[in-house]
Amino acid sequence: MILNGTKFIETISYLEDLAMWDLETGQSHLPVFDQAMLFTSYNLYTDSRSGVDPHGASYTEGVCEIAARTSVIQAVDYIWTVWATAHELGHSLGANHDGEKKGIACKAEDLYIMTPSVPYMYRGRPYSRNPWMFSKCSLEAFKQTLKDKDCVKTKGNYFNAADYKAIVTKKPGETITHNEQCHVIKGSKSVLCETAAADICLLMRCTDPATGICLEDYYGAASGTTCGYNMPALCELEQINRKPLLYRHGMDNN
Repeated sequence: MILNGTKFIETISYLEDLAMWDLETGQSHLPVFDQAMLFTSYNLYTDSRSGVDPHGASYTEGVCEIAARTSVIQAVDYIWTVWATAHELGHSLGANHDGEKKGIACKAEDLYIMTPSVPYMYRGRPYSRNPWMFSKCSLEAFKQTLKDKDCVKTKGNYFNAADYKAIVTKKPGETITHNEQCHVIKGSKSVLCETAAADICLLMRCTDPATGICLEDYYGAASGTTCGYNMPALCELEQINRKPLLYRHGMDNN
């Protein structure tokens, strides 16, 4: 479908095709897995909301079930895609949106991972860690789904102690620069807007990689990031929790 010059791909068709691939050939081509996710740069839409692009689709409670353990996710920027991935995995593990069905007892406006809309940071609301957490409703749904799913109880030999130690020895902000964080979030040509901003721990703005203009979306700098140009202080979780941080809702509803 073409809308205002932009091509959209029907999400459910992609999801069904991926499920069919899993049924016919998936397990023979890959190591044993509990969930398969397809990431695409195409714009997604669903028939019920034509013209409005959802972030993805999954089969609710589909984890571990062949031809249902699949998700399709639109890859945008790093932060957005990570959130969408956690959100779609939440559906596969049995969670509905907060405020709906099994999530009816939890409020969508509390902005947990299963809120219907993508939470972005911006000036105007108090800081919340909720967008990185699942609500009580979601956790209860996971427990109910997984109690009968034997596949997730299978132990795999994937842990490497040396690799783990190398990763956790330093904080993320100590291993990548401010500009490199913008590369990860917005693209390889994006850089930090305010290199000496004292509040960078909460309000780190990056440039549009195409135009060089500072974007209005705000992201918190990674833990361990220096708080400005040549400044010795580091961004720490305790420091971040004391300061205000706000969110802008996206238009997604899946």
